[in-house]
Amino acid sequence: LAAVLVVGFAVRAQISLVPDFLTGADGAYYLVQVRAILRHGRLAIPDFPFIFYLQAGLAWILSLGMDPEASIVAAVRWIDAVMPGLLAVPVCLFVRRFSQSHSHRHGPILAMILGGLLATTSFSPLWMAGGAIKNGCVLPFSLLAIYYLFLILERSGRYSVMLTLAAVLISSLTHVSALALNATLMVLVVVISMVMPTMRPLIWRPALGLSALLLVIVSTVLVLDPARGWRFLGVLAHPERFFAGSPVIAWLQGMETLRFESVFSLPVFWSGNALGLLGLYTLWRYCSRVNGATCLILWTTTLTTILFSCPLLAPDLL
Repeated sequence: LAAVLVVGFAVRAQISLVPDFLTGADGAYYLVQVRAILRHGRLAIPDFPFIFYLQAGLAWILSLGMDPEASIVAAVRWIDAVMPGLLAVPVCLFVRRFSQSHSHRHGPILAMILGGLLATTSFSPLWMAGGAIKNGCVLPFSLLAIYYLFLILERSGRYSVMLTLAAVLISSLTHVSALALNATLMVLVVVISMVMPTMRPLIWRPALGLSALLLVIVSTVLVLDPARGWRFLGVLAHPERFFAGSPVIAWLQGMETLRFESVFSLPVFWSGNALGLLGLYTLWRYCSRVNGATCLILWTTTLTTILFSCPLLAPDLL
């Protein structure tokens, strides 16, 4: 794991730390937000706050020994270089959990290296570097939330409930897509567990806790970032908005649209659906051999992946 983290950092640092300027389209946005927190104690523009305040805290510490403006740039860059690579931690935790009975001597180690490197050095995480910083930084917390929820369902892990709630809280207050992901996972876990007699009694306590936490988070978002908060609730109240303006639906209805091909040119569309098909194959091949918690998490994450990669979604949601 240490080796994977070092390699992931070295690759990402070439984008986040080496260039003279932040390379992404939104890189300067983070500088403005952090400067506003340090000067005025609040964000300049309403947004999900966690990463900005984390960057501001690091910038304040660095400012004790360097120029304040330079400390802001350094804090934003270093968090972008380090935090997204921590995605390798939950990936490797999952790999270790699933490969404890592996017959091949070096199988678990090879799987940890391959999974960790794919999580940290593949296209999507590196594309986020330098600009889509919140998108990259939220990934470790989102996957940790799934991992500790899995431990709850397995009845293992002494502090799994607290760690699940903490990961959901941090990820949901970092990016609106993570809030949508957490809500989707929770709904699917409850729905799927209803048809699994062994899991049905285990789901109610974490479901109630997570539902209460999500209500608190949404209420907080409505105060801190009302535009995104109400848009999130508006889509939940009117699910047809998920498909409004979809070029694929327009094409299926016989209408010409120039945006139809753009959906199928997205790498996220192809990788997401490939992972969804891989999940379905895994369920068909192995679900009868694994415990209920593993089967439930496989179903939940597979269906979430397919839903989030559906070409029928409106392009901005996709």
